[in-house]
Amino acid sequence: MIGQVLTISIINILVFGGGGIFIPIYQSVYVDLYKLMTTQDYYTLVSLVNIFPGATGGKLASYLMYINHGLGGAMIGALVFTMIPIIVVILTLKSIDKIKNHPLYLMLNDYLQPIMIGIFIALAISFIKLGFGSLPMIINIIYLTASLYMIYYHKTNIAVLIIIAIIINSLLFFVLN
Repeated sequence: MIGQVLTISIINILVFGGGGIFIPIYQSVYVDLYKLMTTQDYYTLVSLVNIFPGATGGKLASYLMYINHGLGGAMIGALVFTMIPIIVVILTLKSIDKIKNHPLYLMLNDYLQPIMIGIFIALAISFIKLGFGSLPMIINIIYLTASLYMIYYHKTNIAVLIIIAIIINSLLFFVLN
């Protein structure tokens, strides 16, 4: 199990992207390298994972660990998948604290806030398109609205809002699955 946890950690640190990136990487690890399942079983798992809402990479990490190590493995897989980005964001926040009064940082922050607001609005629109009325969608729209408010009126650091979003979506994943 330690080898799989380290593998998930390394993949999580080095890979940036969505399910289209994680699916072939996990396939090469679990099917080709570890030979823990057949290609057909893996494709079946990917189909099953994509039925549920949430990050494909995180769901794959959890389910692959569940298949090989039971419920404890699934919890460890989800924890590893979510904790690595949280640690990176915390380290980034600590770095930002050191430069937060620098003129270049202040200028970049002024330019990034409207971009982040645009991304949040695009996400809200995509959530509405995906399924009006589902609980995760409603929670995410409330969170996005609150985030826009916090960014605009309270100048909240965007990284803090991202950490909160990761925690909320992780909780939703475990509650709803």
